Amino acid sequence: MRSERSIRRADLCLLVIDASSGVVSQDRRIAKMILDENKPCLVLLNKFDLYHPDAHFQDRIDQFREDLGDDLFFIPYAPKVAISAKNRQYITKVFDAVEKVIETAEHPVSTGILNRLLQTSIERNPPPVRQGKRLKLLYATQRRDDKAGPVPVPEYMLFVNHASLLTRTYERFLENQIRKEYPMEGLPFVFKVKSRVSKKKGA
Repeated sequence: MRSERSIRRADLCLLVIDASSGVVSQDRRIAKMILDENKPCLVLLNKFDLYHPDAHFQDRIDQFREDLGDDLFFIPYAPKVAISAKNRQYITKVFDAVEKVIETAEHPVSTGILNRLLQTSIERNPPPVRQGKRLKLLYATQRRDDKAGPVPVPEYMLFVNHASLLTRTYERFLENQIRKEYPMEGLPFVFKVKSRVSKKKGA
């Protein structure tokens, strides 16, 4: 409960994982809370000095990523930072990563580029037909709440023919296509979908 309250108040979350024991169920639950709240996030791999201590650092990083597998697949946007709090190793990397996330938040994907990436993605892989209809993107734009704090999470508003046609699977596909050119590491993608309003006859 304390974690949940802290996540809601936080501008940016640091999810600390014990590298010596790997991801546990509690880590997954907290990660889901962070994702549900659309919070910027970093994953800190603590006690990294105990993880294959005799191996080269980069080899240890690569091995951990392999061991981690899909354990944190639902929060893929969060960069991983290896540290040892006890030995005070690599702590400065945490602050460097935080600064990078803040800088990224200040420069979201522009409206023109956003529309280009989305339209190209839809043309290459059209959305599925649902109830005899296919999703059509009319226009997309990004907006920010300047009062949201030091790490504003950009929202991407999609104007479509019918909002109900956008599935979560296809939404993730669009997000992945955008992240190929603009990784936006540390930041969630928040899509807001709005249906086209049809004009009433005689109006």
